[in-house]
Amino acid sequence: LGLSSFDQTKHYNVIETGPRVLDALIHKNILYVSHNFYNKSDDNIYYVISKLELSKPSRWVVFYKSAPLDIRYFALGHGGAMAVSKHGDLYFSIGDQSLDRVNGLKSDFAPQNENQPWGKVFKIKLSSNLSGNIKMCSIGHRNPQGLAFSDSGLLYSTEHGPRGGDEINQIKCGRNYGWPFFTYGTNYGNYGSYGNYGTITELSQKSIYKEPVYYFTPSIAIGQMVNVLKFSPEWDHNLLIASLKAESLFRVKLLNVGSVQNIEKISIGRRVRDLISVEGFIYLISDDGLLIELSKTTLPL
Repeated sequence: LGLSSFDQTKHYNVIETGPRVLDALIHKNILYVSHNFYNKSDDNIYYVISKLELSKPSRWVVFYKSAPLDIRYFALGHGGAMAVSKHGDLYFSIGDQSLDRVNGLKSDFAPQNENQPWGKVFKIKLSSNLSGNIKMCSIGHRNPQGLAFSDSGLLYSTEHGPRGGDEINQIKCGRNYGWPFFTYGTNYGNYGSYGNYGTITELSQKSIYKEPVYYFTPSIAIGQMVNVLKFSPEWDHNLLIASLKAESLFRVKLLNVGSVQNIEKISIGRRVRDLISVEGFIYLISDDGLLIELSKTTLPL
C-alpha cells in the first residue's frame, strides 16, 4: 500500500485517510484484494486489485490498476467492493474519491465521465486474459461499499450517500445511477439539495438515472453486504448489510422481481466495518477491532 511513505507526499495537501485495503475474496484458489496504492516515485494514488495464488503463495501480482488520481486531495469514497458471478465474471466498484466537483481537471464529475474510472462498477471475465477484457458496467456511483449476488443471479450494491440517501441498488450494466447529479441525500452544511451541479436539463431528465431499490434517510453509514446461505431457514437467501453509524445489521428480504419486501434492523451496539457468511455462522468485524461470531440458537420450549 505504500503506507510508510505516504506521509512524505508533496502532491496531496489534503489527506482524509491513508491508503487502505478495501475488500478481499477467494475464487478458485486465488485470493483477490482491492486496495489503494500510493506510489512514492510518481507521488500518485491508484486503485489496484492484486491477486495471490494460494497454492503458490510466493508473490502478489497486480491484476488491475487504475489511472492515477489527478487531484491534490485524497478523500474518502473508495468503493472497492468485489463479487464473482456464477459465470466467473468479477465485478468490482471504484468510488468517486470526492470527484463530484469542479477542479478544472479531467476528473471533474468523474462518476458521469465514461473516460474516468472513478464512480463506476466494472466487469472482468476471470477465465480469459485481462488485456482488453475490462468492461465498464455502470456509472454514476458515489461510494459502493458492498456487492452481492442474490440467489436469482441479480447483482446488488450498497452505496454511501452524502448526508442521508444511503442506497441499495440493483446493478444493471449500461445504466446510470445518477451521482452526483441525482441523490436522495442532502448537503452536509445546510440539509439542502446536494450540490448545485444538476442543471435544469439534467434534473428534468431524472428518468435517465436508475432509481435505488431502497434508500435510507437518515443515513445508516451503509457498509458491506452478503447473501446469507446455510445459516438458518429464516435468514437464508436474504441480504445482510453492515452499518457503521447505526451500529447494526440490516436483514433485507427481497422479492424475485428485484425489490425489497422487508428490512429488519438488528442492533449490534458497535460500528460494523465488515462481515462474511460461512456455513452456520456469520462473522462481523467492528471498528474497535472485535471479531464477532453470530450463530443460530435454539430456544427451549
